[in-house]
Amino acid sequence: MKKQLTLAVCLIALSGCSSYRTNSDMSFDSTDALPAHTANLLPIGIDVTGKKYDELGTVKASIKKLTAFHKNPTQEQANIILSHEAKKLDADAVIDVTYDSGIALDSWGRMKAEGTAIKFTK
Repeated sequence: MKKQLTLAVCLIALSGCSSYRTNSDMSFDSTDALPAHTANLLPIGIDVTGKKYDELGTVKASIKKLTAFHKNPTQEQANIILSHEAKKLDADAVIDVTYDSGIALDSWGRMKAEGTAIKFTK
């Protein structure tokens, strides 16, 4: 009985820690608090047909769920990180975005995204 109680206390303590690990300096404690992160997002995955732009480079996002008790990482979280990383390149938008989700050996769930940061030209 004592072992079961100790295990339950450990699981509860772990579930209160940060829920997601990212490849960025951004962090997410839950998927419910995302509006605070979305204030100044760059356009993600927009159609740039007929518009002139320079490609600045590839930006990547990786979010891993650290416990089985939290929601799976979302495309919205990935878009926030893509926007954040593209801003570091002084980009105006991110195009050609691809997403990949699933589970990994080192996490309970993951979301990866990759796109091209661009700067519009005149």
